[in-house]
Amino acid sequence: MKKALSLISAFAMSAAAVPLSPVSAQSGKTEDGLSLQYEIVDGNACITGFTGSDPIVMIPSEIDGKKVAGISGGAFMGMEELTAVVIPDSVTSVGEKAFSACPLLTTVTIGGGVTDIGNLAFSACPSLQSFYVSGSNKTYSVINGSLFEKTELVTYAGGKDAEIPLGTTSVRSGAFMGKTNIVSVDFPSRGLTTLGDYAFSGCTSLKRAVIPVTVTHTGTGCFASCYELKEVSFSLNCTAIEDDTFHGCTALYNITIPSSVTTIGDSAFLGCSALSGIYIPPTVKEIGTDAIGRTYNIRTESVETADGFTVHAEKNSAGAEYAESMNIPVDPFKIGDVSGNGNIEGSDATMALVMYSMLSSNSNTGFTAYQTAAADWNGDDMITGSDATMILQEYTWLSSNNE
Repeated sequence: MKKALSLISAFAMSAAAVPLSPVSAQSGKTEDGLSLQYEIVDGNACITGFTGSDPIVMIPSEIDGKKVAGISGGAFMGMEELTAVVIPDSVTSVGEKAFSACPLLTTVTIGGGVTDIGNLAFSACPSLQSFYVSGSNKTYSVINGSLFEKTELVTYAGGKDAEIPLGTTSVRSGAFMGKTNIVSVDFPSRGLTTLGDYAFSGCTSLKRAVIPVTVTHTGTGCFASCYELKEVSFSLNCTAIEDDTFHGCTALYNITIPSSVTTIGDSAFLGCSALSGIYIPPTVKEIGTDAIGRTYNIRTESVETADGFTVHAEKNSAGAEYAESMNIPVDPFKIGDVSGNGNIEGSDATMALVMYSMLSSNSNTGFTAYQTAAADWNGDDMITGSDATMILQEYTWLSSNNE
């Protein structure tokens, strides 16, 4: 563990805003007996690690006569017994992963002097319930117990039904990472534009996500390893599904790729074993390695094409070409053929109308991504009554012309 801590610490410290002086590590006892390791940076102490154990860690403002001004990346990472931490006013920076993977950590108190908290500083702490920030702190604040930097949600703290408050414009990398108890997330109806890298990664109890239309970017691995995630309603304004976005989401069985998407990254849907097929719109021009219809075989320790998986795509599109290169069956997409039997019939219009009614009442439709795409006759990524009408008109025309 000590070796792992030192490696992470070195990485985070190299990226810190305050340059480090090459000095040797030192140790000092705190009042509670916990031994803290530190380095001297610009005349001040920066905590780099610890020995011993204590459920409550109160970072001292001074150690061995030196002001404590920083906490290095990974300094307390993996401290299994830690339940609470208090960061004094003297500290100005908290490094990446500084308190990550502390399973019992419930409360964090942040002093008025902290101006820089690195990514994932409090990630993978499933018991985290609340932050407290000094009223004199001009950089960070607390909303509903969670930590914010102005309008960015830095780290979520709270119960199983998470809510991102109105006024939030971005969710930082790893903000919900490893919160294994979360079963739902309520996104704001407006204002939110960005979900950072690995923002919801490891939320193993999360079952459904409805990403609002205002979101234009979802980061790498955003929902990776969300094993219970079954359905995702993707934002109609995202232009890319980044690398590993749904990697390992083994329960995911239904997702619609909107026509705004032009790029699907490496391993974006790798290991999504519950997906039997997916519709790739012609707007997608680039598909990464093992992005779709691929799974990891534990026995052979290799990636292979998933059994029974089908790609629905238009002829000569990037989706069709990708499927052929991966030996995945391609089912040519036909707009209006909601049933998927290869014909446009009156029943297809009926199915589109049922879909519209259920969506209007916010009900779970149960329709597949292919069916949803086929029902969207006018291609506006929405199912309306007019789509059903146009499908019916097409069926009537085809019938009258014996086609």
